[in-house]
Amino acid sequence: MSGDFRTSPDGGAVVSLTRWASVWSDLLQTDMALKKRRELANDLENGFLRRALWEAAVVAYGRMAMSMRKRNVDFDALLRDVGGADVLALHERIMDWRHGHVAHRRDAEFEDVELTAQFAGRGGAQPVIALHLRVSSSIGPPDDDEFVREFAAFVEALRNRLWATRLAPLAAEVAEQIATDPSAADTAELWVTAQPADRLIADMTLWDHNTGTGM
Repeated sequence: MSGDFRTSPDGGAVVSLTRWASVWSDLLQTDMALKKRRELANDLENGFLRRALWEAAVVAYGRMAMSMRKRNVDFDALLRDVGGADVLALHERIMDWRHGHVAHRRDAEFEDVELTAQFAGRGGAQPVIALHLRVSSSIGPPDDDEFVREFAAFVEALRNRLWATRLAPLAAEVAEQIATDPSAADTAELWVTAQPADRLIADMTLWDHNTGTGM
């Protein structure tokens, strides 16, 4: 019987691969949010959407650092692989956005709240006409800001480095492990592709028998 038959392998390399794949997915989310934001004019009509995309990028990036222990991956080592002090400084600046504004409200640099009382005139016992509240929140730097450009380039570099130094080697290791197991295909079943409405699925081929990992 021919067709697309698959099984789910196990082992330490598989666990490591899936955890790093989760990090890679966050980098993809960050990259796509920044890309979509660049496509929107920086005007009043797009203000809320541009803010949502900026915050989505910062949150997706920050999740990698904040979830490092639960995922049991060394994200700091990946940062060091990509660069030195400049990379770490850029990482800290992105995390400042997360901690100071996006995930929490800690830094007055990103938001001002002001209450004003409006009077009928100036001086003396003037009647109060209205109270006005003004909340001024940052929607993120403009697209041509050096920090935004560096952020986008940094995310792409991280994603490419992760693929080359983590995902590809682990995929090759798993493929070799499966190749030496004569019973590996015994539990394989016909693969059925499903696309749930509440899921975003990134489906990629890490290895194939013709080109390996392609690296």
